[in-house]
Parts: sequence; structure tokens; C-alpha cells
Amino acid sequence: MKIVLFTENQRFGGMDTFITNLIEAWPDKNDSFLLICNENHPGLKYLSDNLDIKIIKHNIPLSWSFLSILISVLPSILKRFLRQIFKLLLLPYQYFKIKTLLKSVSGDALISINGAYPGGETCRIASIVWHRLGRNKSIHNIHNYAIQSRLIIRPIENIIDKKLSKSVNAIVSVSNNCANSLNKRKNIDKSKIQIIRNGIKATDNNSPTYSLRKMLKIPEDHKIITMIGSLEERKGHEFLFKSMRKVYDKYNNISLIVIGTGTPEEIKKINYYSRHHLKDRSVHFTGELENATSYLKDSDLLVIPSQADESFGLTAIEAMLCNNAIVSTNIGGLPETIGENGGCGFYVDRDNSEDFSEKIIYLIENDEKRRKMAENGRLRALKYFSSSDMSRNYHSLLKV
Repeated sequence: MKIVLFTENQRFGGMDTFITNLIEAWPDKNDSFLLICNENHPGLKYLSDNLDIKIIKHNIPLSWSFLSILISVLPSILKRFLRQIFKLLLLPYQYFKIKTLLKSVSGDALISINGAYPGGETCRIASIVWHRLGRNKSIHNIHNYAIQSRLIIRPIENIIDKKLSKSVNAIVSVSNNCANSLNKRKNIDKSKIQIIRNGIKATDNNSPTYSLRKMLKIPEDHKIITMIGSLEERKGHEFLFKSMRKVYDKYNNISLIVIGTGTPEEIKKINYYSRHHLKDRSVHFTGELENATSYLKDSDLLVIPSQADESFGLTAIEAMLCNNAIVSTNIGGLPETIGENGGCGFYVDRDNSEDFSEKIIYLIENDEKRRKMAENGRLRALKYFSSSDMSRNYHSLLKV
């Protein structure tokens, strides 16, 4: 079976990890893969370096890319309005280009990998076009929340939801929380929604890793607290820096490491938050690191301060496999992933920076508890979030 993967992305991150793990753990080694993606996706180098598959890069215009420079100086409310209008105007042209592209490739099945829903505008079109071409095996994967469409485009969105539901064998969500958001869109066929949780390939505890401590020249007596994530506002960097102020006030042998990148505007904002809340405290910004989780085995604690739209929390699984305890907010699907509060880590209300600080301090002061949580986390990740189980479930859907 030849499987076509279609995705659209403007950031390097979890969807690239998902694609890599899906292919590497695929149960039938006689199957082959082809990936189709927008040419300006920052994760393409990572995918091409880590996967031995053909990748087709397209330049089909995307509203978020095409308009980013043209409307960057406009007020936010006007930006949102223009993006919705431009999406509608682009739709017929995108449909034509994707139909032409998919007609030119052979394939037995399609997995369209969406971020949030509606999110990647070309992903839904690809699923619909695939069916219109008479190719009947397809899965539409949704990695983040479904949001309610704005009034101005709701009639069109309702039509697309209906056509998508009729076109695919399954609409796969990564968590119950994510699936619940899909259920709120009345024109999505609820019987098509299935949940397949993300999985990660487990590494040997003795496998070679990169050393954060050596790379950043962190003293041996410092506890390392790590955050991995893009610099989007929703990831909660300001909340983290506010929480860490109390931690630094109590301890001077702490190093906070922030791994991830963003737009120039986001980087500027994150630097401001750090200076404002933490002054000259020890914060290390690494920027983007390929295979960022390879550095986690040098970390004592992973923090996930997300403030919105965290449907699963792939970084939590990566941390568990690397024997890191976790302190997280309770946003979205994170409690589903981490499990019982206090088992593999702690999670707190997203607006309670005081509680977030206290949980970090507790785990810094209690080495044995932190180690036990880390052990629990690895066992949980191995049991519930293996890449082989994930890939086998997708494979089964396509074999029906």
C-alpha cells in the first residue's frame, strides 16, 4: 500500500514529531509513504533528515502566509476579518491546485494531518479532493482543537464539514478533550470521530544524549528546569517567568532552560517578559534545537505552562520517557496525558502562578519524590503512548 501524507504547517514542532514516529513505527514494512507539504514549512529539513521518503513541496498560496506581510501593521480585529475573507477568495484556486497535484501522484490511501480545526486550510481540501478522485481510503487527523467558525464564513464552513465527513473513513483526534471540541461542530459526522493518542518511540535509558549542562556550562550543583515549545503566546512563557520569580528568590542554584523559537515579534516579547519578571536571573534561551528531547535526560524537571489550546501535550510524553517529572497547567488534554495529579507530575490551574511555583519548589526540595514521579512517568508512557501502538491503530483504519 502506498500512503500519501498531506500536511500544512507554519511551525516546526509536534506534527513533525508525529509524522516521524508514525512512519518509523509503521507495522507493514512493505507499505511506502509520500509526503506533500507547503514549501515554507520550517520543519521540512527535520523531516527530510529523519525520513527516507519522497517529499513534494508545493507553493499553493495560503492565507496565513500570503497575508502575513501585507496586513502585519493592521489592528488585530481587522487582521482576523481580512484573513477570513481571503480564505474564502483563495478556496476555489486552492481546490483546483490540490486536485491537479493529487491527480499527478499515485496512492492507495491518504492521511491528511491537520493542526487545529479548521486550521490548515489545504488539509481539508486534500481529503475532499481525494474522495472526489475516486480514492476511497483516507483518514483526516486533527492534532489540536476544533474552534467554532466565525459568522461571516459559517455557511461555507458548514458545507466543508459535511463534505469532509462524507469523504473520509475516519476523523482521528488525539485526545478526548480534542474530540469533544469536534463534537461541537454540528455538521461533523460524530460517528466518524475516533481517538488515537499520539505515541513516541521509547529510547534506551543508556542511549547517548546531548548534554545541556555541558552545552550551556551549567554548574554541576544546579537543578535544571526545562521548557520546550514554540514561543507562541498560548504556550505560557510569561506565566512561567512570573512563577519562577518565587523559585529564584528561594534558590540560587537553579537554571531555567527555554527551548524553542518563534517569529521576531515573539522573540522580542519573550525577552521582555524574562527581563521584566526575572531581571538578571539565570535563564538560557537555546532557540530551536533539532531532537530537543535528546537533551532532556540532563534535565531534572519539565515545565508546561500552557495557557490555551493544548489538546494533548506531546512534550509531556517525551519528558516521561526521559525520566523527567512534570509541572504543568491543567489546560485541555494535558491531564489526560499526565494522568493522576501527583503520579507522574503535578498540574495546576492556568491562572495560579503561585501554585505552579510551589509545585516546582516541592519537587526541587524532594529528590526522592521527584525520582518516583519520573519512574511513574516512564512506565505510563511505555504503557499508553508507544509509537508502535499508534501506528498500528492508523494502519488498522486503512485496512478496513
